[in-house]
Amino acid sequence: MCDTVCSLPENNFDSRVSLFGKNSDRDPNETQLVEFYPRSIRSGKTHTTYIDVEYEGKTNAVILSRPHWIWGAEMGVNEKGVSVGNEAIFSSPKVKSKKLLGMDLLRLGLEKGDDAASTAKTMIEYLETYGQGGSNDRYKEEYYNNMFLISDLKKALKLTIVEKEYSLERLNSRYSISNKIPASESVNKADFERSHNFSYREDILYSRLGRGLERSRFTSSVLDDKSKSTQFQDIFRMLRHHEGDWPHPSRGSNRDICMHAGPLSRRFQTVNSFVVMTSKKGTVVWSTFSSNPCISLYKPILLSGNSAFGLLYNSDYWARGEKIHRNLLNSTSFSYYEFANLLDERQSQIIDISKATIDGWLSGDTSDSTVDQSIFKTIFDIDGSHLSSLEKSKGPLHKGLTVSLYDSWWKKKERSLGGLT
Repeated sequence: MCDTVCSLPENNFDSRVSLFGKNSDRDPNETQLVEFYPRSIRSGKTHTTYIDVEYEGKTNAVILSRPHWIWGAEMGVNEKGVSVGNEAIFSSPKVKSKKLLGMDLLRLGLEKGDDAASTAKTMIEYLETYGQGGSNDRYKEEYYNNMFLISDLKKALKLTIVEKEYSLERLNSRYSISNKIPASESVNKADFERSHNFSYREDILYSRLGRGLERSRFTSSVLDDKSKSTQFQDIFRMLRHHEGDWPHPSRGSNRDICMHAGPLSRRFQTVNSFVVMTSKKGTVVWSTFSSNPCISLYKPILLSGNSAFGLLYNSDYWARGEKIHRNLLNSTSFSYYEFANLLDERQSQIIDISKATIDGWLSGDTSDSTVDQSIFKTIFDIDGSHLSSLEKSKGPLHKGLTVSLYDSWWKKKERSLGGLT
């Protein structure tokens, strides 16, 4: 389960920037890495998750958020300001033979694309040459087709792939996608669009259990409500959203944008959250680098052609955040909603500290050589204090039937992981 949104400059308070956001919802034992790959020149073949593909020529610098065992990525942005996010769609047929994962197509597109259209074209070319297929889950066999939201400063595209067929549509200035195949829409068509209506192939049971329709309605309503005034903080709040005033994650549901895992139909949780601001002069990525954006702070990364600033958070950081989260599942002294004000206060601190640098970066007034890198150490320290306060929020949890089943499910996840350290 995932959600991806974009808002082009004409829809935003700061008309210099295009906004993009996505939560990656996956198995809670699956570490998500946020990594920078500089420009390079490749020759011969490249090994993707399962197969080798021909790969010649220059690559763009990219920032990717990817499951640690997959070559491709759930979401990312390149130095040209193209952002892409991937959604699982539950439809037939599902290709079980090992080919390119949707996440591999995403990375190939970002590494080769100069704008939204050429990124989509690259993805389609690799799809037609090698096909899409293989399990997307490390711990069990999980097969699905894919839908992508691709955006730059001028254009947003939706690429839907079922087996080797695809549909490419040009979107409005604000748009969201989820794990739901929408009916064919009346939109402007991209130059190389091939039109298919895939809705009749949808697995209705999976889609209804996943609540993709409800989530996409919510994200669309936020974008519509903020028309002409959307800010990156609005995307933060959207991606932290829980449906309903539940007291504990065991009462969460697949309607939540910030997903919390549990037994039965709710196996996935948000393992990283990712927001992009792109202007003609520069790109800023905000990431939690960890699970659960409702209790995690977004930290900025500055992306330039061949360098990135602010990448101070690795797999050990992700593991620490996840251990804190699991301790909080056993706490009655901690309230997700009572803590929201403190989270907002600390997030505002980070935004205020980095504001001048980010404004300069997006306007082109700040370059690689003039970045004040001390702000990233200050942000790292604020985040460290935040994590320390979360670590102290513990206490016995009342054992109702639902929570007992919930606890049992999480203990099994803990055993399969071998314990977080």
